Amino acid sequence: MKPATMLKATEKPLMKTLSGLAAASLGAALLAACGGYGISSSTPLSIAALRAAVGRAPRRAVGPNLYVANVGHTVTVYAAASGTVLRTISQDLDFPGALAFDHSGNLYVSDFGFDNVKVYAAGGTSLLETISQGVCDPSALAFDSAEDLYVGNVCPPSRGGSSVTVYAPGSTSVLRTITQGIDYPEDLAFDSSGNLYVANIGPYRGQSTISVYAPGKKEVLRTISQGIEKPIQVVFDSSGTLHVVNCFNCAYGGTVTLYAPGSKKVLRTISQGVHQPRAVAFDDAGNLFVANYYSPKSHSGKGCTVTAYAPASSSVMETISNGIHNPGALAFDGSGNLYVANENGACGGNSRYGTITVYAPGSTSAFLTISQGISGPLALAFGP
Repeated sequence: MKPATMLKATEKPLMKTLSGLAAASLGAALLAACGGYGISSSTPLSIAALRAAVGRAPRRAVGPNLYVANVGHTVTVYAAASGTVLRTISQDLDFPGALAFDHSGNLYVSDFGFDNVKVYAAGGTSLLETISQGVCDPSALAFDSAEDLYVGNVCPPSRGGSSVTVYAPGSTSVLRTITQGIDYPEDLAFDSSGNLYVANIGPYRGQSTISVYAPGKKEVLRTISQGIEKPIQVVFDSSGTLHVVNCFNCAYGGTVTLYAPGSKKVLRTISQGVHQPRAVAFDDAGNLFVANYYSPKSHSGKGCTVTAYAPASSSVMETISNGIHNPGALAFDGSGNLYVANENGACGGNSRYGTITVYAPGSTSAFLTISQGISGPLALAFGP
């Protein structure tokens, strides 16, 4: 995200004014944060700013096809390692963000523009149902082991305030609402014990937290604040170590902070090669990949990159720059190929619509660039 991305918490987002990659002026939705400074509704936002406001890719791949959420009112689907569109999902879809799949392979899409979550039939384009009860500026989606759906809502105080709403499988009615410890939730994740972790950006500097909840509970089990600054992603590696991506609006820096299972203390901080991190992902060997949205050449000499780190290491193992232009999302397919969603903005991209670049395991050169059907890629996922 570029600087000045947070909006007044008293105004409704005007997502419907977006067209293609136009960074239209939005009324506010997210919060008056970024060091405690709000901006007016006339402030233009980048696509990366919008992507960071509407969620992450799901934690699990449930099929061979690549799904891309586009700011251009669509979710496009591709066969793995293919640049040809298989199908386009657009029915009643305004501003798609987070993507998730249930056990049946049905696709759930957070629609920030319409204040709801859309559900589409597995492997198809038909709208099955719409979840709107309790949904307000949905930012993240996640399923627990019981297949209950969790929705992070960054709703401003004037419209009810932030929450995480929970829905039983197949239901559109709220099962329970979590508000304690919720402060503009940016991402959701579950550990191996079923505890819920919520990344809270918070409205003021120093108030960002990770709130943890026991399974089925609404009360905060513990709060992680050490090393947390405007967290935009929480994810666990295979050993259960928590990785937190900081920060929502850092100038050129940022970190990935690590925490041992059940701990509130920083285990390790990764900062080498990290510049405005937007997302992380792990390959099959446990190597960590970080999407660095922007690092101006005048600051680091390296521009935009994806950096990789070996397990238990904080030093850069390799750097991918070929084809990388303001990367905002990462995903791996079943063959270990890395997919990078590029905005193509300040890093000098050659397409105003953005691209998806694909890298074979161990390679730093893209073997495929996907542009057909791409219009401001916000999130990536693999499904049926």
